[in-house]
Amino acid sequence: MNVTAVAALRLRTRSAVRGTITRVTTSRRPWVHTDVELTDQTGAVVLLFMGRSGVPGVVEGRRLQAEGTPLLQRGRLVMLNPSYAFEAEG
Repeated sequence: MNVTAVAALRLRTRSAVRGTITRVTTSRRPWVHTDVELTDQTGAVVLLFMGRSGVPGVVEGRRLQAEGTPLLQRGRLVMLNPSYAFEAEG
């Protein structure tokens, strides 16, 4: 799948994005989830992993590519439970 810039994402259209993880937060209330903010040069999208108190290998500064369907949730751009792959470091 072709990579789309965050600023060019279209809601409810399956897309792939690539960027750097700038923030990882975990919450247990009102449900367990991990939020991963992924940023490219054009903006940021939150990768929301429902039911997960962490995602192995997901740390700030790491680059990854994620694929999912973007939507607006509480005023922020999110992808729910996207598939993802880490990019080679180098």
